[in-house]
Amino acid sequence: MGYENKLIYMQTLLDKIGVIDFKYKKLREQDDFNIFGILRSKTDEVRIHSRFIAELLNPTGSHRLGDTFLKSFLELFNLTVTQYPNARVHKEYNDIDILIRSGIKAIIIENKIWARDQKRQLDRYHEIMEAEGAQEIKIIYLTLDGKEPSDFSLGALKTDPKLYKKLFLCSYGNEILPWLDSCLKEVSTKPTLRETIVQYKKLIEELTGNSMPAEERIEIKELLSENDNILKASKIVKNWKHIKWYTEWDFWNELEAEISNDGFSILPNEKFDAQKLNSVIHKNRNRNPWFGIMIELAHHKDDIICLYIRRGIRNIYCGITVLGNGKDRHKSSSSEYDQLALMCKSTIERKDERWVAKKYFSKPVNFEAFSDKRTLLIADPSFRKQYIADLWSEAKAYLEECNIDGFLTTMVSN
Repeated sequence: MGYENKLIYMQTLLDKIGVIDFKYKKLREQDDFNIFGILRSKTDEVRIHSRFIAELLNPTGSHRLGDTFLKSFLELFNLTVTQYPNARVHKEYNDIDILIRSGIKAIIIENKIWARDQKRQLDRYHEIMEAEGAQEIKIIYLTLDGKEPSDFSLGALKTDPKLYKKLFLCSYGNEILPWLDSCLKEVSTKPTLRETIVQYKKLIEELTGNSMPAEERIEIKELLSENDNILKASKIVKNWKHIKWYTEWDFWNELEAEISNDGFSILPNEKFDAQKLNSVIHKNRNRNPWFGIMIELAHHKDDIICLYIRRGIRNIYCGITVLGNGKDRHKSSSSEYDQLALMCKSTIERKDERWVAKKYFSKPVNFEAFSDKRTLLIADPSFRKQYIADLWSEAKAYLEECNIDGFLTTMVSN
């Protein structure tokens, strides 16, 4: 088969998958109501996920099923409820997302969907439990994909093999979804509770990319089983990380060109580069997803006021930040920039010491997840070009609202 014929064959295969997806998309749209997504952000670790999971785990929870759900959860880690008699479950205990306590035993559950690790976070929680008399401590690090915590979060746990053995990795996709299935088996006679767990399970499926119904999976499997379709599809799988890397690389470079064409100066501080991109795409530990493009706007004394368009672990966003002496972003929290924060109608509390103000784009993309439709379409050059133009226009409109020139004039007059 010639090269052109292979391309046509591949396109036909993708088109057939598109037809299957379209059919089930219409079915999904008829039943897409989810109370969790309506009331809170779908990725709200504390107010949705930790609280709901803790309520299910709690033997005295409102579900009135005792330790049924706790039992199946502990079994995920080869533990039993008999090892944790009269267990008590706490939410947000001394900043610990979920704590299971039974006498001298404690299980710390740190829930991370998109939130960043904090300094010595797991190590500190371990110390808190030791100070409270716990002698057998386990730590469950819960993430969407089961990744390891950073050394930044582990603290002393990373250098002590005995302590590190206390750490269990847990993912929403591989552990929480099966656990929810086991919970559903126990609630056949409780329709309200059953439907609530079903809706929460759908939310997790969406966040982990597992929302495809079984019927659709079977149709795609049958399609890939025909001829040598599976061999062609495997090439896409093998190149997925490369596609992800080049999609984001092209985005940042083209956004930089768009900004430069408007006459703005781009600073080297926290700027994207190939090494940073390699880290977030190819590493599981000690990743640094916080980088982007910092744009010089104005000088105030020895400070540089900047617009920072930044990649995070949720979405791309932008904001006003200050480089004290041209380098220290902590200067952003200085009281002399309180007035600028008010003028920018800041969406953050001023205790966020690296930002004066912050804005979330109306149509964000999430390169960290690289799964939602808009983010995937960034790979399309024409879509990417238009998206970058729209994003930059929105950022410039935000700058006009902030009126930095007006702020500087006020500071001079004072």
